[in-house]
Amino acid sequence: MDDPTRAWTPADVWIPINPPIRSGQIKKRTIYRDKAGKQFAGMRQNPKYEAALEALSGVLFHARPYGWFPKEEAVRVEVRLYLPYLKSTPKRDRGKLLPITTTPDWDNVAKMYGDALTRGGWLVDDKWITRGSLWMRRSPIVGLRLLVIPDDTGEELADLHALAGLFAGKEKG
Repeated sequence: MDDPTRAWTPADVWIPINPPIRSGQIKKRTIYRDKAGKQFAGMRQNPKYEAALEALSGVLFHARPYGWFPKEEAVRVEVRLYLPYLKSTPKRDRGKLLPITTTPDWDNVAKMYGDALTRGGWLVDDKWITRGSLWMRRSPIVGLRLLVIPDDTGEELADLHALAGLFAGKEKG
């Protein structure tokens, strides 16, 4: 757990880059040789994914607020990706925020950003992301917005107690 004397403020960062969206799911089959020369089949990570992850980690490292130290406590992460329009986007839609419905899926992109936050020095491990959201839109303004704040479960506990009170008086029938 972090040192309680080192209180931290939430980070809200805008990075004017074309955000990478790669899926780590695609792995390459390869043949390995052990020290004795015996061959066996295996899988290795997609090199394009690794390159995008390294580049994103470097950008996130340099975008950390002054005095930021890697977090080892529950955090909430919100990532908003604003990507450029496709060439096929009609001119009538060019001023709007358009949802991205192409691959990769948002959950695979979220995994990449969780890993990049860890490699970029924002978190000790991505297991500390207890609540997160990812927005992907085509936009006239291209960039990445990142919000990292402590995940306070006090409000959820109050909601849970209120919800339990609602169902306490009901009988199963």
